[in-house]
Amino acid sequence: MIPLGDSPKKKRESVITPLLVGLNIIVFLYMLLAYPDITRFFRQYGLIPSNITKAFKTSTEFQPVYWTFLTSLFAHGGWWHLISNMLFLWIFGDNVEDRMGKLFFLFFYLLAGIGASILQIFLNPGSTAVMVGASGAISAVMGAYLVLYPKASVTTLVPILLFPLILRIPAVVFMVFWFGSQVMNMALGTAGVGWGAHIGGFLIGLVLGWILIPLHKPTSARVIE
Repeated sequence: MIPLGDSPKKKRESVITPLLVGLNIIVFLYMLLAYPDITRFFRQYGLIPSNITKAFKTSTEFQPVYWTFLTSLFAHGGWWHLISNMLFLWIFGDNVEDRMGKLFFLFFYLLAGIGASILQIFLNPGSTAVMVGASGAISAVMGAYLVLYPKASVTTLVPILLFPLILRIPAVVFMVFWFGSQVMNMALGTAGVGWGAHIGGFLIGLVLGWILIPLHKPTSARVIE
């Protein structure tokens, strides 16, 4: 299912969400232009679980490799990877930003993205595969969205053979279906995607949605819909 829009109306214009989308696009274009061998880019800015595990075991001090927790959130493996992530961020991020406030949303996005990566490393600490993409952070945004807008609806493109349908479905249904698909893919061992980061990020978003968001809820954005 591909989201095309949602029902909640923002109280204020988004700043951080389009900034994050723009930054991801700039980083991707920089990768294409400056790195003829994109593998070198991924090795430099992507997150490699085994490198993190080794650094953690060998020293208690901050290691340069830890910066990849942050840089990997803005690196993407291809056009479809970038476009799909940015579409989800654009659809759901603006409303979550509206409820959290700009700076708090940025803090939440980065913290949740790092947390999702840590959970993926915990599942496979010896992996040498490179982790890139904003999926963990965006999954957390979706989890927070579900907490903040339980009565919202999502305009969704549902591809059914040669007859794609555009349906308006409850956000709860959309999120449950999406989360279930991540769990199923992880259970099937589908390779090439950090399903653990997706699942972990979504759960982090749910938890932070309940715990942190009520502590920083702008007055102008208290009404859900």
